Amino acid sequence: MLKKINKIVFAFLILCIEVAPVNGQFTDLHNFNDTLGGTPFGSLIITNNKLYGLASVGGINKAGLVFSVNTTGSGYSVLHSFNDTNGQGPYGSLMLSGNVFYGMTYYGGKYGYGCIFSMHTDGSMYKDIVDFNDLNGASPNGSLIISGNIMYGMTEQGGAYGDGVVFSVDTNGGEYKVLQNFNDSNGMNPDGDLIVAGNKLYGMTSLGGLTGNGLVFSLDTNGNGYKTLLSFTGLNGACPLGSLIISGSVMYGMTQAGGGFNLGVVFSVDTSGNNYKDIYDFTKTLGFNPLGSLILSGNILYGMTSVGGANGDGVVFSLSTNGATYTDLYNFNGLSGKAPQEGSLLLVGDVFYGMLADGGLRSYGSIFSLKDTLTGINELNTNSYTVTLFPNPNNGRFTINLARKYPAMSNYQVDIYNMLGERVYTQVSIGASSLSIDLNSQSNGFYFYRVNNEGGNSIASGKFSIVQ
Repeated sequence: MLKKINKIVFAFLILCIEVAPVNGQFTDLHNFNDTLGGTPFGSLIITNNKLYGLASVGGINKAGLVFSVNTTGSGYSVLHSFNDTNGQGPYGSLMLSGNVFYGMTYYGGKYGYGCIFSMHTDGSMYKDIVDFNDLNGASPNGSLIISGNIMYGMTEQGGAYGDGVVFSVDTNGGEYKVLQNFNDSNGMNPDGDLIVAGNKLYGMTSLGGLTGNGLVFSLDTNGNGYKTLLSFTGLNGACPLGSLIISGSVMYGMTQAGGGFNLGVVFSVDTSGNNYKDIYDFTKTLGFNPLGSLILSGNILYGMTSVGGANGDGVVFSLSTNGATYTDLYNFNGLSGKAPQEGSLLLVGDVFYGMLADGGLRSYGSIFSLKDTLTGINELNTNSYTVTLFPNPNNGRFTINLARKYPAMSNYQVDIYNMLGERVYTQVSIGASSLSIDLNSQSNGFYFYRVNNEGGNSIASGKFSIVQ
């Protein structure tokens, strides 16, 4: 649900982003075919060398299912088929506690508003433990988290004002409590999962708040102390559809829209709501509109975009937590699957596992693995170039300076793109360290530059604004 955001032209400091192309070993592990499940949302989880997940459609009753598959792609098995009465359309991920899975469905159940279920990892003992009835919430679009024997979650709709709720429930389905009712002004339509730190819950709503673009909130686990930590304004991001992750007192997340190009951002903010940082603004060239969540390994964030990149079908990317290095790890191509939805990657050793909601051999999505064969997941290539663009902002006339970190400057090409992703300028440098560029005829606004080496690989990129 993209929200239209007003274009705001403003002056900002220079942002130089190093782009390191990485060759990943991609493996298409499984193609969904509707009969055995299709259109997976959410993330995979792993236990005993098996991957487990949810398919939102397909199966015997066409209502979605729970599946398992070996990490090699063999042994795909349907563990449970939903039938509407016991749930329909799971859009989130499974949660594992001991040998029991817990999850939610968006539809179905006793009242048709979705349910919370439990089942053993072998597919036995399926139970519908809570039925949403609209008043206590409706249509959960994320996953559960657990602390002790208490689970916490959110519904996208329902509750006292129809805008969704935060709830708690024990693992038996008892002691269900609505902890917070959203009412537009304090957020509406929460997507993704909560995170718990101490006695605090943190989450995001996709809409509502001060400007209607969604927000980040905190809430005590007993339901007290609700606080809006950050309101998205469009300029700093809009419409987050994934989840937050936390490292110490810093949280990281993504929005699917807003930011410098209105294509989404990666951001960080303290658990107190202070020190917001726009770490990265997505572009059409390198992937945009992320609908899922980040994962963190060391000081590197990893995620996926739903569209954009070399083939327009989304990408897997990495980004240093300070925003200095963005790496396009893999470009989806439709045949191998495309359009990752509201989940995250799963990192096991140096291998990523993930799901795609569309494309693949049968157009119902796929399961994949991705291994970085060049440097290893936690050892990104150190880019050999430093690029500066000045002045920034400018009146359309500026200089790009490319300095190599070791001798022997080679030839390179500079491409300039507007906010629509259209290339408006190209210039080739034959061994020169700087280029003077004149875009005085272009209109005010944001522009994106990309520097390619002689082999056509991107070696640096960034953004600037023209203000005349």
